[in-house]
Amino acid sequence: MSFEAAPAIRAQDLGKCYSIYDAPTLRLRQFVVPRLRRLLGLAERSYYRSFWALKGVAFDIRRGETVGIIGRNGAGKSTLLQMICGTLSPTTGTVETFGRISALLELGSGFNPDYTGRENVYMNCTVLGLTRQQIDERFDSITAFADIGNFVDQPVKTYSSGMFARLAFAAAIHVDPEILIVDEALSVGDFAFQFKCLRKLKELAAGGCTVLFVTHDIEQVQRLCSRALYLKKGEAVFYGDAKDACMRYLADVRESEAGMAGPAADGPVLEAPRRAPDAALDAALHAAFAVRVAPHRNGSRAQGEVLAVAVNGTHGEEPSVEFGGALAIEVSFRLTAPLENPTIALYLIDAAGQLIVGTNSHNERLDLKGCTLGEPYTVRFSLENRLRPGRFGIQVFLVDYTPVLNTEYVDYIDLAASFVSAPEPGVQRWALVTPPIAVELQSSSSLP
Repeated sequence: MSFEAAPAIRAQDLGKCYSIYDAPTLRLRQFVVPRLRRLLGLAERSYYRSFWALKGVAFDIRRGETVGIIGRNGAGKSTLLQMICGTLSPTTGTVETFGRISALLELGSGFNPDYTGRENVYMNCTVLGLTRQQIDERFDSITAFADIGNFVDQPVKTYSSGMFARLAFAAAIHVDPEILIVDEALSVGDFAFQFKCLRKLKELAAGGCTVLFVTHDIEQVQRLCSRALYLKKGEAVFYGDAKDACMRYLADVRESEAGMAGPAADGPVLEAPRRAPDAALDAALHAAFAVRVAPHRNGSRAQGEVLAVAVNGTHGEEPSVEFGGALAIEVSFRLTAPLENPTIALYLIDAAGQLIVGTNSHNERLDLKGCTLGEPYTVRFSLENRLRPGRFGIQVFLVDYTPVLNTEYVDYIDLAASFVSAPEPGVQRWALVTPPIAVELQSSSSLP
């Protein structure tokens, strides 16, 4: 059997049934009365209702696959993951796993709130099979990925949900998992953390780890997963190609919820580069930006660098922009050596790193060749926000642009800033980007 074809998870006729009692006294009655009726030779009677959280689910997941599990709240996704992890026993059927499992289930599971982050890391990694020496060797890497600073030595009960998610994910990926299960744990993190985690999931999958990924973000499922399981009211509606599963899910959602597709993205407007005011680019602001983007930065910066990126006038924050609202992105930079064609490039991305909108100063006919060496300048990109609700990131490049593929990247920041596209009350937008669309009603009386 080839590595790719070998099973990592196998489920057959998997089901979980709960007994629902309408009153506490009925639970006691169920415990006593059926026994008495059996002694008296009477037919048994039940005092509960059966609720199948999961029923008749079957699938095989191969090693090295990334599989998404989708469905509405209450569809049985978390129940399924708990049975795969072995923390919940099935009522019917079987589930087999082949390999070490590392799981992030509901927020807080597996961590003792009274222990410090350090103590919880050691406890969890020990449970998952690492020795004390192995944990010691990996601890610095775990804390560096979590990036929660000195809070690692504080009790977990003092953590925010985002800090907890950071530490839990960092610990989970450092135990050499053969199967990694993630249940909506990334939804509480900020955009930079989500971006880093999704990139790490891709690396793990490329290395042969099986990833089971539960999320309500359909775009992430389509880009990260080869296959997906669509659960509806506890039953498997579809298991197969991720895009097909997502289309089935969206079709069902559209049937049950009134939704409107909406309009997306006018082309950006660039202003001529201007000298950046000293107040906006003081040493503290520049230093704070450099520290913030350091994990996401590449390039030699020998001939120049990006000094700061502001979104709607904010530095280091995550502003909310309503649909149709103005989105102004200011990129401040400095050239320190001559470039043949200095160019600022800008891309909007989602948490999976998927490019959504992109342009650069060269394509927009903005010439930066006249910028004085050593002086700070700012290029302002102005566009209308036509993105569906969610968090989005901004990539910024300073390049020596050529029309062929040997463009030199002087400064490359794959996550320079982020913003939130705010939801519209009473409006559901399905498309990731929707351009302005004119809709009008016309009389059809002339038609036969």
